[in-house]
Amino acid sequence: MVITNKEYEFAFNNCPDAILLTLSDGTVLSANPSACELFGYTEDEWCNLKRSDLVDATDSQTSVYLEARKKEGNVEGELIFIKKNGEKFTGHIKSALKQPEKGLGKACVIIKDITQLKRAEESLKKNKERDYDLFYNASVGIFCCRINKMGLVDVNKKITELSGYTKEELLNDVSIVKFPYPDEIENIMGKLEEEGFIENHEVHILDKNGDIKTALVSFKLYPEEDFFEGTVVDITKRKQLELKLQKSLEEKEILLKETHHRVKNNLTIISSIINLQSSYFDDPEVLNAFKNIQDRSNSMSMIHERLYKSKDLKNINFGEYLTRLCNNLYKTYTHSPNISLKLNIENLSLKTDIAVPLGLIVNELLTNSLKYAFPDEIGNLQVDFRGNNEIYMLSIKDDGIGLPEDFEIEKTNSLGLTLVRILTDQINGTLELESENGTKWLIKIPIS
Repeated sequence: MVITNKEYEFAFNNCPDAILLTLSDGTVLSANPSACELFGYTEDEWCNLKRSDLVDATDSQTSVYLEARKKEGNVEGELIFIKKNGEKFTGHIKSALKQPEKGLGKACVIIKDITQLKRAEESLKKNKERDYDLFYNASVGIFCCRINKMGLVDVNKKITELSGYTKEELLNDVSIVKFPYPDEIENIMGKLEEEGFIENHEVHILDKNGDIKTALVSFKLYPEEDFFEGTVVDITKRKQLELKLQKSLEEKEILLKETHHRVKNNLTIISSIINLQSSYFDDPEVLNAFKNIQDRSNSMSMIHERLYKSKDLKNINFGEYLTRLCNNLYKTYTHSPNISLKLNIENLSLKTDIAVPLGLIVNELLTNSLKYAFPDEIGNLQVDFRGNNEIYMLSIKDDGIGLPEDFEIEKTNSLGLTLVRILTDQINGTLELESENGTKWLIKIPIS
C-alpha cells in the first residue's frame, strides 16, 4: 500500500502529539498544529527557532541524546522543554535522524507533554514513602512472611524492639525467632490455613535475651501471592499488671469476706448478749423490746452470712434470704397450726444497700402481723416479692383484725413502723397501706 503525500500531510497536521521537522543542527523547518499549541508559537515563528530556544540548557541529557541519535539514527527519552512564555515542562521524545554523507541531516522529533504523568509518579512515590514510614514507625509490630519458606520479607521497628533482633538479622535468618510453646504457633498456622485470617490470638515469644514476652497477633493469608502478613502487639506489661490486679482483687475479696464474717459473728454475739440481758427482766414490754432488737440483729446477721459465703460480694440472692427470714420469723412467733404462711418470692439478686433495709422492713412488718393480727390464732399470711427491669415490689398481707380506722403511719408512736417508714425512704421506695379485710403493706422500690 502506497501512502500519498496528502495522507502524510493529514497525519502530520492531526497528530495529537507535537511533531517537529528539523535540521541536525536544531533549526526548525516545520511544526504541526499540536506543536504550536504546546509551545505557544505561531506557524510563522517556528522558522526562526533553534534547539536552544526549545530545550532547557541545563538538561544534561540533551547532548547524550544527540550523540545517541547520531550513532543509532534514533533516540527515545525525556527532556525538559521551554514554552514561549518561559514555562518549563517535561516531554517524552522520539526522534529519528536521516544523515546524508555530506551536509546537514534532517530529523523528525515527536514530543509528548508528560508533566502530569511525572507529577502523578512523584506523588505515588511520595505516597509509597509515606506509607512505608507509617508501616515502619507504627505503634504495633507489622511483618510480611512467605508461606512456604517461612522467610520474613519485611518487618517494622516494633518487631525489632519486641524480638531484640535487628531487621537484617530477622530477614536473613528467620530461625532465630523462637516460640517457647511450639504448639501455640502450630495452632495458629493450622487455623490460618483453614480460615485465612486470625484476630488477637495470644502467643508467647522468646526474645534475643531469652525473656518470654506475651503478644497478641493477627494474621491475614494471601495464598495466591504465597505470603501472609500480620500485626503483633506486646502485652507483656499488661498481662503482668492484670496478674497483679487479680492478686490484689483476690486479697481484697478475702478481706471483705472476712469482714462480713466478723460482722455476722459480732451481730450473733450481740444477739446472745441481748438474750442474756433479757433474763434479768420480767416486764413483758421490756422483754418484747429485747426480742425486737434481737430479731433486727438476726435479720442483718443473715445477710452478712450469705455475703461471706457468696462469690458475689456486692449482691445477694434476696429470694433465698427472704424465704429463710420469713420461715424463721414464722417459727419464732407462731404457736398455732391454724396460722398459715404462703410465700410467693422470686429468686432475684439485690445489691446489699437495698437488701439490708428491705430485710429489716420485712422483719418489722411480718413480726407485727404474726404478733398482733391473729388474737384467735387463726388466719392467713402471704408474702410476695417480684421485680422487673424498672421496679421491685414487696407485699405483706394478712387477713387478721386489721389496724385502727384512724391509723396514720406518719403519726404512729411505734418504733418498728417508724423504722419501716425511714428505711423505705432510704431506698427511695414508696409505702402503701390497705386496711380492708386485714392489713396489706405494699412497698415499691425503683431500680436505678
